[in-house]
Amino acid sequence: MSPFISPSNTAVPSADMFLATTAEESCWDKSKKIVFLGEWCRRFSKAESWEALETETLPDPWVDPAVRQAAYEDIGRIYERLLPRLGDALNELHGEKHGLRYWRLTVGHWLYEYISVLYDRHATLLGALELHPGISTVILAQSGMVVPRSSYDFIRLLLTETYNLQIYTRILGAIGQDAHPQITLPPPQALPVPAKHGASPKFRAFARSLIGGTLNALGRGRLILHDSFFSRAFELQLAVKTKGRVLPCMTIAGDGRAPISNPSSRHKLGELLSDADGFESVLVKLLPHDIPTCYVEGYTATTEETKRYPKSPCAIFSANSWAYDEVFKQWAGRCSEHGTRLIGAQHGGGYYGISTYFFYIHWELSIVDHYFSWGWRPNGNDATKVQPMCATLLSGKPQIPPDNRKFGILYVGTAEPRYLHTMQFLTGHFIQYLDWQAKFLQASPDAIRDALVVRLYPEEYGWDIRARWEAIAPTTAFDDTTRPFLDSLKSCRLYVSDHLGTTFYQSMAANRPTILFFNPDFNPLLPEAQKAFDNLRHAGIVFDTPEDAVAAISLCYKDVEGWWNASGIQAARIAFCAGYARTSSTAIDDFAREFSREI
Repeated sequence: MSPFISPSNTAVPSADMFLATTAEESCWDKSKKIVFLGEWCRRFSKAESWEALETETLPDPWVDPAVRQAAYEDIGRIYERLLPRLGDALNELHGEKHGLRYWRLTVGHWLYEYISVLYDRHATLLGALELHPGISTVILAQSGMVVPRSSYDFIRLLLTETYNLQIYTRILGAIGQDAHPQITLPPPQALPVPAKHGASPKFRAFARSLIGGTLNALGRGRLILHDSFFSRAFELQLAVKTKGRVLPCMTIAGDGRAPISNPSSRHKLGELLSDADGFESVLVKLLPHDIPTCYVEGYTATTEETKRYPKSPCAIFSANSWAYDEVFKQWAGRCSEHGTRLIGAQHGGGYYGISTYFFYIHWELSIVDHYFSWGWRPNGNDATKVQPMCATLLSGKPQIPPDNRKFGILYVGTAEPRYLHTMQFLTGHFIQYLDWQAKFLQASPDAIRDALVVRLYPEEYGWDIRARWEAIAPTTAFDDTTRPFLDSLKSCRLYVSDHLGTTFYQSMAANRPTILFFNPDFNPLLPEAQKAFDNLRHAGIVFDTPEDAVAAISLCYKDVEGWWNASGIQAARIAFCAGYARTSSTAIDDFAREFSREI
């Protein structure tokens, strides 16, 4: 039974109801009562439109901790069953003989996210159909459907209404529920990534092409750094310190032209995947249609791109290329099968070594030989693989001690996609997160509101977060998100965050006065992490409600130097950083020593 259904619920005939699966209003039948499949359908900026209709919104089924835990474990089991079969099928399709680790590295991350997405969409659709049998909806015409080019293209497409309608349409077809009117929409385009601060892309490409070829040609037998999260100066110092045995990789990606989808190859892939029951039967039926072209039609072209990379390195180190860089993944996978050691590193703060729900770290540890954390070490079989080190992202960054001469409270928020990607971040939880932002503002006196400079996440994902802030506090000052975060941090007197994100770790490591409030129920902490955060709560740095955070800000803002420099505060900060945001004045020597051991 679907997690939507409880013993007190009874199905009601729904011939006069319409199921809206996305926020695309042109797909709604407004002559009927509209049942929204989830909160993602109700755009804040379009509230005047949907509030005038008769509507019902189905709850997020995963916010029940027991249901979420069961789903998380079920997705993991399905992933481990399907990955070897998909690897064997891709070997057969491409005439290759790669082992499971290679396919776990190249296609595994996409597969896990794809399973998670289909698992969620499948369950929510079944729940709606059980609650409202006979309900009508619309499906997407074939002309509006697309195949992702890569795993990252898949993630960016998931941010669009049309691609999610495509997924719902295919699931309805797979379960025999496709007798609905079709709607024709333009094929979705993956949303572009917001621009970053710094040199122009053309200049960066020119600089890479100027020196990249020479460095890559020298790569044989050396340790190669790729998207290390070290600064370029730090990488060059490492190269000098190790006498050239550690070199940065500056390979330029290809032109990225998408290959034409080949139905016969995808049909063959479908035949190679054995059948299954229940949800898995839907999964193996749809996967051949949805798997990105880089794993099927574009696989050979990706292989050719790997020739741009250094040949036969003794080791490859990366903090941020394992998930979405398709050429890098295939290159690293092929190198590992010939003896190259793969070394990973934590690339951000957030939930590394902290959260119960965090597939990414388990996947990273499964594909590398050695791993550098920001200070923590896991329990269990992976403990020997993980080595606590200073954080790559934090290394070499200056301290920014408290300064009463500064003015302002830098409030840093976040955003999560409206459509679920994995069980780590739930739509229902994000709605509660937005409510907490409103509660923070409502609890704040005018003095705090006037001091706020709000730094929103670069993407709002359709949540209209800035508009929500302005609806409560129209005069709110917003930070420029293209400005480097540390520059903004230097200019404020106090940093406040409403979520457990990388900027919290940056502020703590920089010794900037910091207050964090977040709901620990969203992502239950591991026992060892719980102790660390309890220490921060006791010290008065971390709070469990927005109202408590406001009260703390009111007490400490006038004299952040006296508050932050107190022995209890500093002891708690230093202890936390040692385990989760470690820095070192000898970082160059530390990494040079460890990399030399790998060589």
